[in-house]
Amino acid sequence: MKGLFIILLFITSTLFGQQMIQTNHGFSKIYIEMSTVDLVREMGTPESITSYEDEKALWLSLDYNLDLSMAFLLGFDQVYVFPQQNKYCLWKAYVKDGKVVYMNLTTQWVDEQYYGAIMVKGKFGFLASTKDVEKALGDNFYPDRRFTYTDYLYHDLGIRFTFRGDKITNIYLFRLLDNRADLGRLIKHFPKDNK
Repeated sequence: MKGLFIILLFITSTLFGQQMIQTNHGFSKIYIEMSTVDLVREMGTPESITSYEDEKALWLSLDYNLDLSMAFLLGFDQVYVFPQQNKYCLWKAYVKDGKVVYMNLTTQWVDEQYYGAIMVKGKFGFLASTKDVEKALGDNFYPDRRFTYTDYLYHDLGIRFTFRGDKITNIYLFRLLDNRADLGRLIKHFPKDNK
C-alpha cells in the first residue's frame, strides 16, 4: 500500500509539478503586473471576463464591504475568471490597464491534486495553519479575525491568506497600495489582535 502511495505521489508531482509562490511577485509564470496577453498565454482562455460594475454588483449583493477589499482599493477594469481546475488554483485575476493587479487563488471547487502542489516560498501551502505561516513569514501582518474566518494581510509582501478552521483556503497576491492612506483605511476595520 505504501508503495502505491509513493507511485501516485510521483505521478501527481510529475503531472502537475510544484508551483512556487515567491512573494510579492507570484509564480514564475503568473505574477502581479504581468500583461493580460501573457496571462491568457499561460492560463488559456478565461471562462468569463467580468466588468468592474458587474463585479461590484456581485460583491454588494453578497453584503461585502468594498472598503475592506484590496481589489477595490487597488481598482480594476475587468476580472478574468478561470476554470476551476488549473495548476495554479487561480480563480480570479483582477486587471487594470491591461495588467494583473490582484489574484485570488482558492481551494474551493478545486481537486486536492492541484492545490496540494502550491507552495509559498517553499515552506507551506494550502491547508497550512496560522502558526505555519507566522513561522515562515513572521508576524508583521495585519490580522482580521472574524467568527467564520481569519485573514492575515502581509502588505509589504503583497500576499494575504484566508484561514477557515485554521487552514488556508485562499491565497491572494496583489500589487502594493501606492497610497498608505488606503492601507490605513483597510486595516482600521481589522479588530485588535487578541492572540
